[in-house]
Amino acid sequence: MPAEPAYVAYLLRMWRVTDRRWRASLDDPHTGQRLVFGSLRHLLHYLETMTGGASIPEQPDPAASPENPPAISPDPSP
Repeated sequence: MPAEPAYVAYLLRMWRVTDRRWRASLDDPHTGQRLVFGSLRHLLHYLETMTGGASIPEQPDPAASPENPPAISPDPSP
């Protein structure tokens, strides 16, 4: 089994198909491959798989709000 990548880059596109339903695609700039997802849940499942099953919190951070967004780590690129 190949090792998990330490870094991946995608161009993410999202579009609304109904009031409550979204679709998404990821374009890999290195290979030109495009992956299309019928729901955000499918997109998140794919990303969890690509990161070795790193989990996404089920509950939002209670301290986060539009006035107090969650902390974002700096870009890890060199």
